[in-house]
Amino acid sequence: MGEKNAAIDMDTLNIVFNRWGIGDLHTLPPLGGSEVHIWHLDMDDPGIAPASLYSLLDVDECARCARLRMDTLQYRFAARHGVLRLLLGSYMGVAPEAVCFAYGERGKPALAAQDAAPRIFFNMSDADHHALFALTRMGEIGVDLELAAPFDDMPSVASAHFSPNEQAQLAALPDDVRTAGFYTCWTRKEAIIKCAGGGLAIPLDSFSVTLTPGQPAVILEADDPHIQALTLREIVLPVPFVAACAVAPLPHLHSSLRLP
Repeated sequence: MGEKNAAIDMDTLNIVFNRWGIGDLHTLPPLGGSEVHIWHLDMDDPGIAPASLYSLLDVDECARCARLRMDTLQYRFAARHGVLRLLLGSYMGVAPEAVCFAYGERGKPALAAQDAAPRIFFNMSDADHHALFALTRMGEIGVDLELAAPFDDMPSVASAHFSPNEQAQLAALPDDVRTAGFYTCWTRKEAIIKCAGGGLAIPLDSFSVTLTPGQPAVILEADDPHIQALTLREIVLPVPFVAACAVAPLPHLHSSLRLP
């Protein structure tokens, strides 16, 4: 689920995909001003000893980790937060323990202080034992990753949170792709609200996206012009995973982000 340093040139934008490995820190590709770097991590196999992962966490992260009741969940928390620190520290040229976070009004994490310009923006998401990290210097970014598993309340969730346009699109899909359509919509909407930083304060039915699997990711309409201006892209992953990324305005983004 991932290919190291595969790049797609799209006019002024370059998307670089990487599968996490501890050795990559010695050859980390530079993060250009018109690039998005997406990293995939298998949280059950981060290639780092558990004690080393836990040692990277700050007091707040340790407390959050300790509140998780299962050892597996604690280990995965330490893996994704520890690897995030390693990545950010390497891009910034500082020790991972020196990376400091600040949180927006709705809880979105950001780097607390950055002496170098342009700034680094990041976001992460996880599903099952996989995690995705998205980093860029272009502006705010949001990423969402989901395991596309059907559940009984799917129609009621769609009715409560999807716009009328999206509900009509979903109803028009054949039964055998409706679950994929649901998660395609959900990940695109989650990526958008994570990029915007508004969390649940942004009604999910206040904007519409395309949701047919394989169809280009497009924001069809939005009450908020700032959301309408975001760039939305699909991240193509092996079945049954679905993911999407939303970035602050940038023209000329034409194709899907693909992790072979």
